[in-house]
Amino acid sequence: LRHAIPLGADADKDNHDLTALGTPGPRNALNISGPNQPTSTLHLAPDLQEILRQTYRRTFERLVREGKIDEAVFVLAELLNCGAEAVNFLETRERFQQAAELAEPLQLQPAIAIRLWWLAKDRDRAIRLAILHNAFAEAVTLLEHGDPAKAVPLRERWAAHLAARGELTEAVDVIWSLVDQRPQALAWLLQAEQAGGTLGVRALCRKLSLAPGSLADS
Repeated sequence: LRHAIPLGADADKDNHDLTALGTPGPRNALNISGPNQPTSTLHLAPDLQEILRQTYRRTFERLVREGKIDEAVFVLAELLNCGAEAVNFLETRERFQQAAELAEPLQLQPAIAIRLWWLAKDRDRAIRLAILHNAFAEAVTLLEHGDPAKAVPLRERWAAHLAARGELTEAVDVIWSLVDQRPQALAWLLQAEQAGGTLGVRALCRKLSLAPGSLADS
């Protein structure tokens, strides 16, 4: 593996690749390079690329059988240039933290890394990424596809973040599907209603659409 030649990068990596000017030397370690890291490549004929692809795929399958997971991930992500598959492979083995650590430098969709950090129980990091990339919605959707219950706390944190920013009606829309959180949602709407102005009118209309019986309270 230290001597293996990576297959050609995708279009996003082409601008960072440098044509090797000599015989490639062995790696010092089995590190996985991200798309923004310059790498030296050899331009190989298509038939040779296909031979290497089949060889690396067989090597990956053998390493999996032997339980050499880290080496197998290296083959997928670095040699076969299949970063998303490598992340999914780690997740199937419940190596959530390792998958999250790989997803970030490979620059997969932010929601993927957020979901993996959440599953790895590093929720502070997941929240920071969600705020940085404004990716709460996508991350919640991904979590709900796997296990809706695991998405509930992230949905609550999303709503709280919106409320803290003063986006009270948006926070209500996020949290209303959680029945036990509806008292909090109505409290946010009442807070917005009492603020008056355009926000107050929007909040009143939203409250009446969600809970028509609350008209008397207003």
